[in-house]
Amino acid sequence: MSAAYTYLRNRIHCLYLVALGHLGLGNESKARKLLNEVLELDLNHQGARTHLKMIPFFMTGVTI
Repeated sequence: MSAAYTYLRNRIHCLYLVALGHLGLGNESKARKLLNEVLELDLNHQGARTHLKMIPFFMTGVTI
């Protein structure tokens, strides 16, 4: 694999993890922005797609 490909995959993964952190903190707009950025870089990122759809659930304040 090339260094550029590795850099891109790492960037996508880091953006995704930061987005999940913001989602957990309740920062909906920042999480949504970062998840959309992940999808701009990787249209098939299932985690980003799934969590974008789950944002309304996370924002209801439901606890388990």
